[in-house]
Amino acid sequence: MPAAIEAAYKERGYFGIGGEYLLPLLFVLIVAVVSEARDMFQEFVATLNESGGESYEE
Repeated sequence: MPAAIEAAYKERGYFGIGGEYLLPLLFVLIVAVVSEARDMFQEFVATLNESGGESYEE
């Protein structure tokens, strides 16, 4: 059992279902948003480079 779930059980003093089950989904959502933002930024930089702007690539 994940540590967050065990800690929540100990804090509450009983076995109940709470938001700790949503933590893995939150992690997946954060990774997806960061990945999408990175892709959008790369497209933005490519558009700037095509239009004659300065290079912002690493």
